Amino acid sequence: MSFMISETWYSEYDDSTSTTLLRGMIMCDSAADLPAPSAITGITLLMGSKALDISTGDTYRMRSDGSWVLQPTAQADAYTRSQTDTLLDQRIPYELTDIISSGDDLDTYTMPGSWRCTSSSVAHYPDTTAQGRLDVIEIDSINGIMQQQLHCVGALGRIFVRSMAAASPVSWQPWIEIEMIGRLGTSIASGADLDDYRTPGKYYSPSVSASQNTLHRPDYTPTANIRFFMEITIGASTSMFMQTFYAVDVSTANYGVLRVFRRIGNASSWGSWYETTLSPIGSHT
Repeated sequence: MSFMISETWYSEYDDSTSTTLLRGMIMCDSAADLPAPSAITGITLLMGSKALDISTGDTYRMRSDGSWVLQPTAQADAYTRSQTDTLLDQRIPYELTDIISSGDDLDTYTMPGSWRCTSSSVAHYPDTTAQGRLDVIEIDSINGIMQQQLHCVGALGRIFVRSMAAASPVSWQPWIEIEMIGRLGTSIASGADLDDYRTPGKYYSPSVSASQNTLHRPDYTPTANIRFFMEITIGASTSMFMQTFYAVDVSTANYGVLRVFRRIGNASSWGSWYETTLSPIGSHT
């Protein structure tokens, strides 16, 4: 086998195994020379490491199971030897053409980097669809270095973030959506059950009829001309949730008349709805 480590992006010594955990760039003569994670004495290659076949110009990424995956590129099989040498001289950067493969688990993406996800067949993505971009970053916290994931759902323009809860075994906090100014949130379909909604974020009813057909909403009357908006937040613990329900009159005569309801629940049940009294805080002209 003929290969070498040309760049190191991340390294950490693991006392438990007496090896250096390394994520970086590998150069090899051919695909047959792609190394296994433990092929280099004293080093364990990590998921996300990149390899370049200098004979063909093909690039590969290491999966969490240690296998190498050919990365799609418009220039695949088109590089000449001189073109490959030019790329090596330019020290090929970390590219966003790196793909999250179908069947992968986002919980295993713990090393800093950026990936493009083109499949919804992955585990533990935030909401609606996994297709978009995943960034893993490291930040300083009172407990030391912490990993965070940011997931941008491309088609919807929604951004989600979560932090690692524990490193061994790896576990993550729930996904939280970053609020986007001016966006109503996620539409709640007619006939939906609000008892099933626990993901933090903003939601809205697309029509009066959809509002009327929503299950387990507050018992407000009259229901004619009422649409609603709802916000879900996490309570003091990650297993406690609060729904805030805004019932808005959209009729011409009473447009904008607002009633606000709240209830608290856990992972299996919800408490009763309570109306919040709104009092004027002053006057304006």
